[in-house]
Amino acid sequence: MDWPEMPLSLDTFRPGIARRALEQFGPMIINDISGGCDDMYALVRHFAVPYVWTLRGDLSLPAEHPEMNSLDLILDPGFGFTGSTEEDYRCMRSLDNLQQYHRRVLVGISRKSMLWRPLGLTPDTCLAPTQALHLYALEHGADILRVHDVAAARQTVTLWKQISNIKSKI
Repeated sequence: MDWPEMPLSLDTFRPGIARRALEQFGPMIINDISGGCDDMYALVRHFAVPYVWTLRGDLSLPAEHPEMNSLDLILDPGFGFTGSTEEDYRCMRSLDNLQQYHRRVLVGISRKSMLWRPLGLTPDTCLAPTQALHLYALEHGADILRVHDVAAARQTVTLWKQISNIKSKI
């Protein structure tokens, strides 16, 4: 199926792999869970592509990375990389803090242990909790949801937009 309007995302922390993919397939989002390196920053700047920077639960941008200002930066709080379920929820409660950076925010919680462990579920049986937290994330500044269950996520986003439109008309 051809979806030319849908951007591709490449998960890699290796600049060489990102370069080969960009040269072969064209523009795409580079999703780097490592927090980056100078070679990766230069690469995404050269190709002028969006770059997902995983914060790993620390929702502050380090001052030692001023080059981030010249990138199309998408912030990922790093759910699942924070170290514990408690830290994941602390991070979720602090999502609003990312708005100060005026960047898009990506939330990837689909089927993560922070959902299924506290409820005694499995990754395959936590669709309802995933959608509940997707709604919470949207309400607290998420712009992009990284999902496994596209139809369910689309329904959640559609209803959130309905709620948002109703609230804005009051």
